[in-house]
Amino acid sequence: WFQFFISGVFYGLSPLALPVGLAFKGHELSGGLMFYGFAVMMASQSITAGFCIFVVHTWSQKMRSYFVNAAYAAWPFGFTFLALSVQLQSTALALLGAFPVMGFSIGVQVGYVHLVLTSEMWGRRVNIGHALTGGFSATGALAWNFVFGEVINALGFEQIVSALWIFAAIHSVGMLVGLVSLSPMKHYQPMAAESSEQASGKDDDVASSHAMTLAELSRDWRVYVFTFVVESLFFAGLTMKTLMSELFETILDLEYVHAVRYSGGCLIVYAVAR
Repeated sequence: WFQFFISGVFYGLSPLALPVGLAFKGHELSGGLMFYGFAVMMASQSITAGFCIFVVHTWSQKMRSYFVNAAYAAWPFGFTFLALSVQLQSTALALLGAFPVMGFSIGVQVGYVHLVLTSEMWGRRVNIGHALTGGFSATGALAWNFVFGEVINALGFEQIVSALWIFAAIHSVGMLVGLVSLSPMKHYQPMAAESSEQASGKDDDVASSHAMTLAELSRDWRVYVFTFVVESLFFAGLTMKTLMSELFETILDLEYVHAVRYSGGCLIVYAVAR
């Protein structure tokens, strides 16, 4: 559920890029606000994911549950701040309010719940767990791509504020339903450790390995190289996906709604692959 709403929007934002950017007429960021906003969102989600892995994961399950649910409750506020920023023509509210809040929720859902807690809950069958959660993420991207694009096309670019308020309302209801009955922390139960027989043989090295401390990691140059490579690839790839419909519109000389639908065709392939 939360992969569909949060991660799905993360990967299906592209129809918002052009209308939101053009809404800030005459501003120096006009046309590029979503690009800069995405950079802020990426920084926010990366910091949040790191905080969750190194700090939040050491807390009690009750405190972790509060933290995760707070991230879910914050998600609709990202859309609310975005709608307000366009309505008030405030780039500060967008860059310092909407995108950091969205990045916080995405960091918790994608960087912690999806990658860490799912691995703990599924154990050696984590490939199945990630196929399911990844599949809902990709399905959400496909769905929100069409929802955003078709609604904006139907209302017109001049009604982008109304469209954003509609999206904020939809996500408020979605998060409310999720928090009431579908919060993953209500069902969180790490898979029991494998027996000594299962941990023997080819897994001896893994079973006896010692995890590096945070201090040891901070002194290992490979950590920084790995972080730089992953973040660069992640940022470049996701930015391309975020601007996908706008790229198709410009490169292929398509109308907005046709570019959105063309993007949808690509996301269908992405959903099947996930």
